[in-house]
Amino acid sequence: MEASASRQLTPARLAGLACAVVLVFAAGRLLIDGITLQDSAGEESAGSALRIVSGVLFAMTGLSWAGGLIYRGGTAGRLPFGLVIAVCLGFGLLGAYWANRSALLLIAIAVMLAIAALSVVTHERWRDRQLERERQVEAHAAALGARGQLSSGVIIGVEKTGWMHGDDPQLRLTARFTVDGGERTESAEAFYPQYDLPRTGDQVTVRYLPDDPSVIDIHEDRR
Repeated sequence: MEASASRQLTPARLAGLACAVVLVFAAGRLLIDGITLQDSAGEESAGSALRIVSGVLFAMTGLSWAGGLIYRGGTAGRLPFGLVIAVCLGFGLLGAYWANRSALLLIAIAVMLAIAALSVVTHERWRDRQLERERQVEAHAAALGARGQLSSGVIIGVEKTGWMHGDDPQLRLTARFTVDGGERTESAEAFYPQYDLPRTGDQVTVRYLPDDPSVIDIHEDRR
């Protein structure tokens, strides 16, 4: 599976995350500075409005950058979404605390840190499951290549899994095929070109394990 292609925290990714954190930190300080200035003046001023708008823009930029890091990080290799957002928001609250020493902001920062820790634990468990699934897929592929047998079949179901390899979607195909004179119905997942997606009713070639026909590979050279 393509999910294993990118698991390292590259310098570019870390630098981008650091920039996002700095932007959100500055956003928190600007926001609180602007709100405090507005409250002390008793009315909206040009300085307070500028700080508030700048803070919102900085926050949007920082969080968008963080979102880009997550999206470009692949699947199993991406940074945990909860960790990135919680860290960025935590630094935003820290910037706000820098501008206005409020105990409530410290409590909010502690909550963000707890959320960040929880996201790391959740992500690592998900990643372990993903890696185990990849190992299982690789083992099945090796077994099919070594002792798989071929059978003709027909696709009776096509379902998108939500995974993508470039522009090509991963599909879960359900096929009916013949094993030892009887019919079986099993499913397999694979990436298919966007311009040549399989459809229900297509004739296919199925490779299966004689000792476990539930393990199959539906060939892309469909007929």
